[in-house]
Formats: sequence, C-alpha cells, structure tokens
Amino acid sequence: MRRASQSSTERIGVSAVQLLFEKIGYIFREQPISDYGIDAHIEVVQENVVTGRLIAAQIKSGISWFEEITETGVIYRGDNDHLSYWLNHSLPVIVILYTPQTDSAYWEIVSNDKVHKTQKGWKTEIPFAQKIDFSSKATFERIIGKSIRRDSYTILSLRDTSHNGAKRYSANILVESSLRFDILEVAKKATQYTRQRMYYRNEITEQRWRDTPAHVVFLFIYISVDDLKMTNWICRSLWIDENLPEQFVPNRFSGEHIGEGIITEWSHNFETFRILSQQSTLTKEDYLATMMSHLKIVSPLIDKARNLITAFNANQLSSSEYVKRMTKLELEVTECYMSSTSIGLAPLECKDISGRFKGTMSFARTVVFPFSEKGLATWEERNRNYLVRRALEDYTQERMRLEFELEKIR
Repeated sequence: MRRASQSSTERIGVSAVQLLFEKIGYIFREQPISDYGIDAHIEVVQENVVTGRLIAAQIKSGISWFEEITETGVIYRGDNDHLSYWLNHSLPVIVILYTPQTDSAYWEIVSNDKVHKTQKGWKTEIPFAQKIDFSSKATFERIIGKSIRRDSYTILSLRDTSHNGAKRYSANILVESSLRFDILEVAKKATQYTRQRMYYRNEITEQRWRDTPAHVVFLFIYISVDDLKMTNWICRSLWIDENLPEQFVPNRFSGEHIGEGIITEWSHNFETFRILSQQSTLTKEDYLATMMSHLKIVSPLIDKARNLITAFNANQLSSSEYVKRMTKLELEVTECYMSSTSIGLAPLECKDISGRFKGTMSFARTVVFPFSEKGLATWEERNRNYLVRRALEDYTQERMRLEFELEKIR
C-alpha cells in the first residue's frame, strides 16, 4: 500500500513546527484525534516556568500553500465554517504555513481585524516578518499575556438622551474580543459604569438630574471601528431601573436576560452587513481617484451656472434663455450627483473627506435643482433666484472645506 504524499507532507510540517516551537522553549502538544481545524496547542513557557496559557494552531505544510504571494507575505484562504470556529474558540488561534524548502514557518493570528471576507470565504495575509523563531517570542507572549483583559472596552461615544421623566444614556462600545462570553461580560461592566456617569447634554438636564444615577442605559457593542461606521453592532443591551415608573419606561426589545436586569440582543445580520461593507469599501487611492473624477466633472458645470447667474442678473441673458441653459446644466449636474452616490464606501481613513465630498456634491445639485422639472413647477422666478444664490454660497463654502480636507489627507 502506498502512502499519500499529501499525508507525508502534513506530518513533516507538524513535526517541523513542533521542533521550531521547542527551540523557542515552548511546549507543543499535537491534537491528532479529530480534525476540527486545530492541529496543536502551544503552551508558553517564561523563564523556564510553564504558564498554563495556550495558543491553538492550524498547520499547513507544502509549497502549494505559497502560491499566492505578495511583497510582504502569503495569502491564506479559508472557509467560513473554520473561521467561525476559530473566532469563537476559547484560545487565540494562529494559522501556520510551513515550507520544507527553507524549513521556515510563518504565522498570523485569526482575528476580525486581520480577516477579509471574499465571495467564497475569507482571506488573510501571513507576513514573512512573522517567523516561528525567537523574533516572535515577545508577540506570542503578548497574545496570551495576563495584561490583556478580555472584558476590556472603549466608550466610543456617550449620548445623554434624558427627558423630564428619566435620566437615560446611550453609548457605543468597542470591545477587544468577539467571543460571546466576553461581550456579555463587557455589557455588564459597561452598564454599571455608564449608570454612574454625570454627563449632561445641557444645563436643563443637569439641573433636573444632577447627582442622580441613570434610570436607563442603552449600549451598542461593536468589535471594530469599521463596523461602527456602518452602524453594524454585534450586540445591543438595555438596562432599566426596576423602580422607574412605567410611563417613563422605554420600549423593551426581546432578547436574553443575562442578569443584573440587563437584556441583550444579538444582530442576526452582523456577518451579512460586514461582508457587504468589506466588498463595497474602496481603498484610499481608489476612493480619492473616483472622488476627483466626479469633481472634475461637476466643478466646471457649477462654474458655468455661476456665469449664467451673473449674466442673467446683469440683464445679458433673457429669462427664457437663462432657464433653458440652467435646465440643461441641471440634467448634467444631477447625473454626476447620482453617480457619486454609488461609488462605494470610503475607507475609515477617508471618513472626514468623504463627508465633505458628499456635502459638495449635494450642494452642487441644490444649485441647479430649482431648474429641474419639479423645481420649475414649484417655484416662481423670484424664489428660484433666491434659492440658487443661497445654494451657490453653500457650495462655495463646502468646496473650500473639501480642499482643506484634501490637504490634510495627502
């Protein structure tokens, strides 16, 4: 009976990786019984003391895993079943690629910020800089280090939504873990903290609720800033003071009672929205290039509109000719505006300039909108002229703000 070459390659890879970890001084425990996507557990040893802290590893061996290479690493592609299992694993999970040709192994941790969704699954880049040798020892120890608290979180925004009958807070929370247990612990911890906040949106609410703990706390929990940009929370929670009069109690949502009077609800569309966001988000260079191509079209059109307005006010154009030319410009500007609304999502680093670009395009359309079919039917000439003049001022100011953001991002 002949032994499969693939099986031989895999065994060589596992054995070689074991030796590499043992050279670092770590303990390598193969998990050979059932293949659920974890080939081994690595226990970190510090100063010859076993820590009891583990990293789970998936090991892939052979030249076939090195076919998709970038300048900085190797692209690893996987299926969604394994991804879900690894992201929800109780241990941090790393993927290791081993090449017998150079006796080298490279690794990357599986986490939401490292993973990019594809149509068939997902991918991540495993950097050449992350070799399994002493150079990665500090990073491994940081991954499982006791300084990393799984229930840690950051308050991204806090809003006072109080009214005369109840002191209420709503907060966006960023967590460092995507595990269900960790997120529920954050919901409890952040709720307790937010209840005691003394932030007020104005003097009236401060006078009404000064030194009073909150009666209602809404939390929206995110696992990345990109998700926040899309309002794609993974979990939300609601806590209501049991002594709050019923007429001031907000609408409750159905969900899981996790204790301490807190109800949580998980987003059923989280992964779908995340995939759509990743597929629709452009790179910085692509977004800026597309943005500039639209500005190159719309800017001369608004300049033409400005000249027509000046000529009409100077009695150099008849009313009918003015309306005719502005109507033609309205069609061109609106076409460019509509195209700008479907160019794709801006990356997080272009968030500010994206807002200014959208404002510029919107004001450009407002300049000529009074000469659309609906505008001509709605406003008389005097009103149209006033609206156009105001819109042109708004466009000019927003265009200047956009140029300022361009200087900052370049």
